[in-house]
Amino acid sequence: MMSEAPDVTTTAGSAGPTTALPRTPFPWGLVRGSTEYARFRLPFLDGALLLSGQDTDDAFALLEMRLGPEQGPDPHLHRDEDEYFHVVEGSYRFRIGDTTLDCGPGDVVKVGRGVPHQLTAGPAGGRHLTMFVPAGPEGWFIEADSLARRGELNLATLGPLFERYGMSQVDSTTTRMI
Repeated sequence: MMSEAPDVTTTAGSAGPTTALPRTPFPWGLVRGSTEYARFRLPFLDGALLLSGQDTDDAFALLEMRLGPEQGPDPHLHRDEDEYFHVVEGSYRFRIGDTTLDCGPGDVVKVGRGVPHQLTAGPAGGRHLTMFVPAGPEGWFIEADSLARRGELNLATLGPLFERYGMSQVDSTTTRMI
């Protein structure tokens, strides 16, 4: 018999829940309040780590990201994870291998492990959810944020950072991410 979830009241808009929800395990799952997300900021995006591998027994990680107009990561690949994108707002252009896709709100894109890819937000910017399966690369964003805050995110630190999280840049001699 399943336990019933407690009644959690939320409000619409950016105000979030009417009360702060702690990261609390329940027999039926986990509740995390919006004030508890690990937030990160890089020159090309703002984001939040919604669920880490620690929260999901390494099954997946879930992140929310906002990209500025015409912004996005450099072409890269993940050796050990599939990556899923759900476009929430704005438009995006995805380059996956030799394929180019133009996507908008509601579209979901899967990129298999080992496949080079890049996404770029449209002229108004965009917001999307990213899921890594299994978890692993989410720590990259937190560590990159720390390097950026110290003024140490540069070409010399970017390559080793990608490697630490099982990723490779397609071209490590240039970047638009710093």
